[in-house]
Amino acid sequence: MTDTPMTPAREQEIRSMERAATRGPWTSVEATDADVHRLLAGGDGTPFKLLGRITPGGDAEFIAGSRQAVPELLAEVDRLRARLAEVEALKPARFQDCQVCGTGHEYGQPCSTCEFNKQMDAARSAGHNQCFLAADKSEEKCP
Repeated sequence: MTDTPMTPAREQEIRSMERAATRGPWTSVEATDADVHRLLAGGDGTPFKLLGRITPGGDAEFIAGSRQAVPELLAEVDRLRARLAEVEALKPARFQDCQVCGTGHEYGQPCSTCEFNKQMDAARSAGHNQCFLAADKSEEKCP
């Protein structure tokens, strides 16, 4: 197993192998001589077809089970990719434009321009106009 993401070429290779393989389900049955298993395809209304003889153990069950598991896993990959695309479409951009003044600001934070304008309006309505009009006056001289 690897942490490296699967390349699109490798995914296509797996999908091609799955499409080219004999239809399932596949089963593993112990042969009359106990040292081998027969790998059979069929059982869904189609006649059984001998695919090979395998040494007993987990390999036979794994190979037989993979015929059903691989298409299921590929379908799950498709489903999860579609869901991820839906979620990413809903995820807001890091920055957005303010709907009031049009300036940009970080998503989820108040617009700093609108916040500044609110503070200015509040100060003006409290009678502090000359503080904002005369830059040479200190705050102590503002009413």
